Amino acid sequence: MTDPNIDFKECPGADIRINRSLFIKHVYIIYTSPDQQFQKHSGPDAAVTHRLLLETTISGIVAIAAPPSVNLAAGTPFVYSIIPLFRVDNDVAVGVNTRNTFVEACFNNASNIAIQTIWTWLGSSVLQLPAISVLVRQRTQDPAKLFEAGARGIPYLSISGTADKIVLNDNITEEIRPHFTNLEVYKIEGGSHALFIDNKDEFIQVLIPYAKKVLKRT
Repeated sequence: MTDPNIDFKECPGADIRINRSLFIKHVYIIYTSPDQQFQKHSGPDAAVTHRLLLETTISGIVAIAAPPSVNLAAGTPFVYSIIPLFRVDNDVAVGVNTRNTFVEACFNNASNIAIQTIWTWLGSSVLQLPAISVLVRQRTQDPAKLFEAGARGIPYLSISGTADKIVLNDNITEEIRPHFTNLEVYKIEGGSHALFIDNKDEFIQVLIPYAKKVLKRT
């Protein structure tokens, strides 16, 4: 989970604000109001921050190469082949190499990405304990409430790249389509898993008009 402190960033060229810190994986939530309440739970789920939001607070969802539930059959063969290596906790070389391989696979060509970005992604993954890393793909989730919102018509935009090495985005689309009556799907030709970096311009051109359209409904 990210820092629960709200961190809005003005989106250039648009009279909207997109919350950068409240996301699950690459799922961005568009809010109608910056006034949110938070409650931290202690105990076994101390790492989980529960956000108390009014039903009308969330105006729409943008999923960037992301499934709404880790229970969906979304991973590529590469991802499933590398998951066991994330569990290794007694070999530093295996741990670092596994994470480096994963990070590089997020991009079309990691050698073209600013080294500061690679280091940031690699550093974040290396600091994550193996027991936590495996939960990214294997923790239990219940998407029932999300699917209920989808049935009521909450706008949901799925943006993905056709060259994604991490996620089988077509599988995700087919599995969530019955649950979202207001679903839009946009594919970036040749886009990677990290398409918001590799294909930043096209990504922004899709995201901003959609956010504007969603906020007009509120």
